[in-house]
Amino acid sequence: MENTLQKTFNLNQSSYIMRTQPIVQRHKTENIQKVNPQNGDTDHNNTIMRVLGGLAILGAAGLLIRTNLIAAKNQQFKEGYDVIEVIKLREYIKNEYKAKRKVFNEKLNDYAKSENLPLFTSRKDLEANIRRLEHTKAAWINEFAELKVRNNNKIKEKLRMLAQNAEWKELRAIRKNLLETLERSSKVPSDEHKIAKNKIMLINDLIINAVYPEEKTAFVKYYNMDEKSVLDIVKGNYENVDEYYKIFAEKQINNDELDYYPLRERNFSHALPLQLIDIFPNEIASNMACDAAFLQLKSDIMAHKQLFEKYLELQKEFITEFRNSENVRKLHAELSKKE
Repeated sequence: MENTLQKTFNLNQSSYIMRTQPIVQRHKTENIQKVNPQNGDTDHNNTIMRVLGGLAILGAAGLLIRTNLIAAKNQQFKEGYDVIEVIKLREYIKNEYKAKRKVFNEKLNDYAKSENLPLFTSRKDLEANIRRLEHTKAAWINEFAELKVRNNNKIKEKLRMLAQNAEWKELRAIRKNLLETLERSSKVPSDEHKIAKNKIMLINDLIINAVYPEEKTAFVKYYNMDEKSVLDIVKGNYENVDEYYKIFAEKQINNDELDYYPLRERNFSHALPLQLIDIFPNEIASNMACDAAFLQLKSDIMAHKQLFEKYLELQKEFITEFRNSENVRKLHAELSKKE
């Protein structure tokens, strides 16, 4: 699973932008194993017994049939009730229950569909789905936690090394001053404003070089000059933006076969204060993806639990209503007869 997570979260900044779109998709219902429909019958029979308040009437009627004690249609138990009437009511109640239970399940399954939740046939289905998700959550907690620890350790180690790098400190200080210049000149755009913005774009790429030395080759080909020349441009003072562009062109290497590259794999171009996501896009995006996936899993579990609570609530209403149905009342009346 670790390899899968590493592939999933090995994101560059462009993919991070896509991943930060709202994540609302529910946990795929295909992962929820269907429960044998026979479980539904067991659940129904148990509910019937609860509806009848624990009476052993259904078993008693079955016992009469098995022992052939109903040869005479009007024969009665010594308790005084009509056996045939009890058997008829027994069948009426079972059929009535199944019909109403079907409507009950259909109503709840319509709700489940609207919430992108798996369909069910019985209470056991709902409980099993929650257990599976809870089990998945427990496994993923460790995976996500371990991946985030690795990412954070990598960031901390890199920052520790950069803190000892004089060039890194200088670049950050220059960028901070340029951001202040932008803020000061933002209301009335001027050459000073344009030059500061251009310089910030150069420093962004110099910062990337400091963090990821492997990017330097693409940097030189893209700007058509080495790092020292770019840094000189950043530190220079210019009368106007035209002078800035003139000096920039003079610094470029004279080569007719230059291969100009597009933006590099690691790139940020904004003129805003630095964030960790700017410098460590892969690691931060990976951490955010872990958090988002875990929150989604928690949301899925909560949705299943809410469905289960709704089931229990409606089940209670269903049992109360069914217990007061006409055939159940007749059954109680028949059983209350005495010799």
